[in-house]
Amino acid sequence: MTLEFWREYRTQAHLGDDWGVHETTVLRTVERVEAALLASGQFSLPRRSALTTETVYSAVLVDVSEVPCERPKKTADVVQRQEEAAHPEDSSDDRGPHRAHPVRRGRSWGDA
Repeated sequence: MTLEFWREYRTQAHLGDDWGVHETTVLRTVERVEAALLASGQFSLPRRSALTTETVYSAVLVDVSEVPCERPKKTADVVQRQEEAAHPEDSSDDRGPHRAHPVRRGRSWGDA
């Protein structure tokens, strides 16, 4: 049961269902096995001094400063075309760009 808990990362509730015991029994069993292995001395973790060996760090620096975008300069022709597109000379059409077809009144759509 303890090996299944460690190897398969299964929950204690699922192990309890498979083994026919309550999940608290699974918890106690896993803790007892872990305590016995640590008491034997063969499965102990390394001491803190063994973990504090000389560590070499490396760093990477990235320049993320803001730089203005380089865009081509607007010429007089481009500015004039933009103004013409924004304000068409033919403003007699009151329907607007969102209504491409006039509203049909008095006839159904199938009569066309």
